[in-house]
Amino acid sequence: MAEEIDKRGSQIAESEEKYRLLFELSPQYIIVSNLDGEIYDVNEHVSKFIGLEKDKLRSKSIFDLKLLPPEKIDETKELLRIIGDGGKVQAYETKILDRMGNERHVKIYNKLLNINGEDMIIFVIQDLTDIKKAQRELEKALEEKELLLKEIHHRVKNNLMIISSLLSLQARYLKDKEAFEIFKESENRAKSMALIHERLYRSSNLKEIDMMDYLKTLARGIFTSYSPPGVKLNFDIDKIKMDIEQAIPVGLIVNELITNSFKHAFPENGEGEVNLKLKSLDGKIFLEVSDNGIGFPEDLDWQNTESLGLQLVKSLADQINAEVRMISDNGTTFRLTIPKIS
Repeated sequence: MAEEIDKRGSQIAESEEKYRLLFELSPQYIIVSNLDGEIYDVNEHVSKFIGLEKDKLRSKSIFDLKLLPPEKIDETKELLRIIGDGGKVQAYETKILDRMGNERHVKIYNKLLNINGEDMIIFVIQDLTDIKKAQRELEKALEEKELLLKEIHHRVKNNLMIISSLLSLQARYLKDKEAFEIFKESENRAKSMALIHERLYRSSNLKEIDMMDYLKTLARGIFTSYSPPGVKLNFDIDKIKMDIEQAIPVGLIVNELITNSFKHAFPENGEGEVNLKLKSLDGKIFLEVSDNGIGFPEDLDWQNTESLGLQLVKSLADQINAEVRMISDNGTTFRLTIPKIS
């Protein structure tokens, strides 16, 4: 019996030694106090932080150590009362002061326990100061990066608009109608790309474009450029956002197809409609540009034509892995099925 008691006592002593070792070696600040905030024990980390030997810290109140900013004292006393009454206080972030009076951002965990028949609270304090500093520096770096990207988009937009203006100015000196149309189409292509960068510059999201706003603005600009009498422009566009890698090709495709309708679908100032549709369904985006004009000649293969605009449509569709179908029935319809970028 005596041997079992000695063995049990030895095991308890060994267990206490292990816990004491963990207590002292913990990289966190650990304080054990009674419900009034009087310190029962601290680990070496706390002793070094405050600058007092552990023996001098015991029996002192945490409120006398200038550990807490003055505005946090009443709040901490209330937390002690809640814990003492059996309530639970979730881990929370706050600030404490080091021996020089510098603020440290910490997260405090707590647990009510009984030591030698007396209710005690153990506080485990994790110092987040360096983490918060690194987080602020990272946020600052990201903010600077966003500002830089915005400036780049702004300058690209300005450069494209300059190119568009130069093309417009040069076109005024052209006598040949076909050459004038070529310059005009190139001017609209530059504008369509400039619109993308303008929206990115003004957007809080530097990766995604609001396609409803972009395509409506683009199509109306082309409509104004050609001013087709008797032709109505209709929209059926969902609220869809696209990555810039898809938005630019889609914008250029819409530019070419709507331009083609305005130029060729309604000869001799005929009346009609041009429709622009953009829908999202089952992980795919469906783009449709249609008109109720004269339609394509039956013997014309749109994928093998000398038209630069249609060649661009085919090339850009391949670039975004889009399937293209052309229907010439009571007008012309181009339907594109575009996989979403995940």
